[in-house]
Amino acid sequence: MKKFLKISTIFVFLFFNIQIFGQIYLPGFNNSFEMYMLSDLMHPIGWDEVWGEFPCCCNCGSSNPPTIPKYLSILTYNIHGFDGILYQYQHATVIKGSNVEVASVQEIWTRPLFLNLKAETQMKGRMVTTREGGVLGTGLYGHGILWRNTIVGNPTITKVKIHRSSESDDGDPKRAYIIAEFNDFCVIATHYSTYAPDRVVMTNSILNHSKVQMCFNKGKPVYIAGDLNETFNCPQGTNYHNDPNYSIKPLKNSGFEVLNDYNNPNVCMRDLILEKNTNFYKEIIERGVPNCADPTISDHLPYRVKVIYKKVHNNY
Repeated sequence: MKKFLKISTIFVFLFFNIQIFGQIYLPGFNNSFEMYMLSDLMHPIGWDEVWGEFPCCCNCGSSNPPTIPKYLSILTYNIHGFDGILYQYQHATVIKGSNVEVASVQEIWTRPLFLNLKAETQMKGRMVTTREGGVLGTGLYGHGILWRNTIVGNPTITKVKIHRSSESDDGDPKRAYIIAEFNDFCVIATHYSTYAPDRVVMTNSILNHSKVQMCFNKGKPVYIAGDLNETFNCPQGTNYHNDPNYSIKPLKNSGFEVLNDYNNPNVCMRDLILEKNTNFYKEIIERGVPNCADPTISDHLPYRVKVIYKKVHNNY
């Protein structure tokens, strides 16, 4: 009974100290511990000021919370076959200097060259061969995709090869594309045929592939980057490899838009970047040939596009 009374007395002492003085005084200590009044302790607001445990949500309940833009830079670059070997370090310098998260690279001569591009650019990557051969299965020729995994992570990769038709005059026995599905977006790196009907086959294959359809269904922006072997936005009579509508028009009809600066009357191109984005937030920030491009090391110039592909809400 005496023990109970002693404990009760201590409790009452502490209670009235908190209620009246807002403090607890401990005998033998020169300092005091500031405390909130008991009524304040019943509310969660202000706990972050005492303990630092609950962040302040300044926009909770706001009808227009702030948003953070998500940026993506993509490059397409045809390094022109054997020139890719002669100028491999210069090509790597251009890709690295373009400061992109993803690069689609065409006409890579052998896998060792691609491994060197990965090492020199400090990017991850995958390659697909369209002409077989080479020493010890190194592969003779193909194209690949590079990505900066420290920024965009590592994608799941799907490679698709399409044999040329019997009527084709294309120098490559096969053409191919690589589907790279990242967390927030998908990129298709490709190099189209020089034979127009085969470009239709390629376009239909891309649009109907289950992996691409999955990207659409997930609401992920989808990008096609590569040498489509058709000139776009060029003066009449300068079209490359026949009718330019073979691959571009079906893609545009399915919701893709060309991100290259086709409003510029001086731009005539076949190295294209296209986007299909169902997000409400999308914006082109930069586009054009990178300043670091060197016209003497390939018959193509690289093309770079930087976009805001979506905006995410910032709740804090």
